[in-house]
Amino acid sequence: MFLFLNKNLKSLLSQNKFILFGGKGGVGKTSISFASAIWAAEHGRKTLIISTDPAHSLGDSIDQKLPKGETVQVEGVSNLYALEINPKINLDEYQSAKSVNPLESMPFGDSLPFMEDLGSFANMNPPGIDEAMAFGKVLEFIETESDYDLVVFDTAPTGHTLRLLSLPDLLSGWIGKLISLR
Repeated sequence: MFLFLNKNLKSLLSQNKFILFGGKGGVGKTSISFASAIWAAEHGRKTLIISTDPAHSLGDSIDQKLPKGETVQVEGVSNLYALEINPKINLDEYQSAKSVNPLESMPFGDSLPFMEDLGSFANMNPPGIDEAMAFGKVLEFIETESDYDLVVFDTAPTGHTLRLLSLPDLLSGWIGKLISLR
């Protein structure tokens, strides 16, 4: 496959460890990120393309079934691997970690009046947790030494990114429950 890339993008793909493609929905982020990943792989860089979009279309672009949350080799392109992040898997890990209730072993048990409210609070998911879990997976790749020469991120549309950035405002309502318990 022969791809036409401008020299600035070629330079970025040749010299960087991470490239993020972002923008509004429907502008071609997946197509451009996949084409760039192919170019890098065909030029000798072991490349991983990661989709952080909850409405993944990377598998459709590759014309290959991608099991959510698993890294697989892209058929027909040596050096190219793909991953569609599955925030649900990370959310399940979060749920099991938070299911440990330190108050269960306290001597007063369920006898205090606010214990029922506290229990319902512990079972709530904060708003934007799916975006936060996906972002955490991205940071995991960035912070650890990976086997890849290049990691290309096909990010979620700008709306999802803006939702993540507005997380502090969304959390104010969630934290309001804590204040009412007080």
